[in-house]
Amino acid sequence: MSKIKMLSILLLFYGLYIVAGMLGGVYLSDIPEASVSQAVKETDERVALVESGEEAWHIRREMITQAETSLDIATFSFQGGESVELYYALLLEAANRGVSVRLLLDGVFHGMRLTDRRIYEVFLAHENIEVGMYEPLNPFKPWTFNNRMHDKLMIADNRVGLTGGRNIGDKYFDEKTDGVSYDREIVVMGKESRPETLVMEMADYFQKLWTQPYVSKRDKPVPTLTGNWRIERTAESLKDRVDNYHLTSLIIKDTDYWLDKSHAAEKGLFVHNGLERFNKEPAVWKTMLNQLAKTEESFLLKSPYVIMDTYMVESSEQFLFEPDKLTILTNGIQATPNYLAHSGYRNNRDELIESEAHVKEYQSENSSLHMKSFVQDEKWVGIGSFNLDPRSVYLNTESMLMVKSEELADEVLSETDKRYGDKLEHAAEGVESKSAQETSRIKKLVIDSLRPLTMLIERLL
Repeated sequence: MSKIKMLSILLLFYGLYIVAGMLGGVYLSDIPEASVSQAVKETDERVALVESGEEAWHIRREMITQAETSLDIATFSFQGGESVELYYALLLEAANRGVSVRLLLDGVFHGMRLTDRRIYEVFLAHENIEVGMYEPLNPFKPWTFNNRMHDKLMIADNRVGLTGGRNIGDKYFDEKTDGVSYDREIVVMGKESRPETLVMEMADYFQKLWTQPYVSKRDKPVPTLTGNWRIERTAESLKDRVDNYHLTSLIIKDTDYWLDKSHAAEKGLFVHNGLERFNKEPAVWKTMLNQLAKTEESFLLKSPYVIMDTYMVESSEQFLFEPDKLTILTNGIQATPNYLAHSGYRNNRDELIESEAHVKEYQSENSSLHMKSFVQDEKWVGIGSFNLDPRSVYLNTESMLMVKSEELADEVLSETDKRYGDKLEHAAEGVESKSAQETSRIKKLVIDSLRPLTMLIERLL
């Protein structure tokens, strides 16, 4: 047998091993039952909507520069651009003044590769910075591939907490860039760090993530002949970068700005999925369904992807609600940047419309929606990392902050109408809007050709 033939056979068996490992952990393990009885608590904390890309950058700058003792950050990925390097530089500056920084990244999609690898080495060498990778890629353990950390959390001094859907990258902060990704976050502010607050619930959840056995942490950079020189040079470059930023940038959204635009929260709840390696306890999904079942007038749900598998359909039927009170905003075919996910949406789009829920699609050639949120009865607001798809329901770690605040709800609804209303189109069964018809034929062909595949792997989407 030739070496090429032998290699081909080995690659075939390895491919089968990978597929069996990935699918086995999902399809052969049960989805745990989830409680919907999480305690809603009264709070005196303030909450503020973070809607624009400019606001999203400035709240991060403010939290990092004003932190005194600790910064705990969990994010799915760094996605490129000048903002990423400046974000690194601000974190290093905070660590240099004595702030304890813990940075937790998804172990597959983190983005700290290639040129960003040098930043990773600088962080590892710093006594005040720890970096954790949540379930790093292991080619010999394919059953771990689906255990992804999708949360986006930032907690400063256990007193201020930020959560939502944004990753770190120019397309989330610079709304003038082509391909901008519009997102939404919520910042919660307490007067002081103390137990039984929403911020402390977020901090406790971060601690659970940080201490999971799936998290890989390295104490030091890998020794190399030029390692120390490269680390010192990179650290100096980051210092120059942040010094120049402070000299040339106007601070127009400081702490007073956020306090002035904040609203009182009557009650709140921070909810997150289970942390099992395989199928997770779908706590966010069940809590949202419970809120939907209590709806008296309206429930506005926003998700970049809408994919309902058999489990989601059957579990939703356990909660009695009126579909015509539900409005769903999602990306249309013209706007979507995710061909695979949108293909999954096209498979159940007509059924969703037939259910009498109101479906509106965002259509744009150079922007898309990435926010994950809801507004219930113009009183309750939920904002987090949770997409309306199987992966967010029971495969990923996901979290959401829910608060009762009529003023916040009103602001979310107003911003939705003002910023995106002119690009929202009502979806009709079997009918394509004018914008959808103007979508490139190649894009539509690719998405349609993926539909048989997405039917087969629906639970992985």
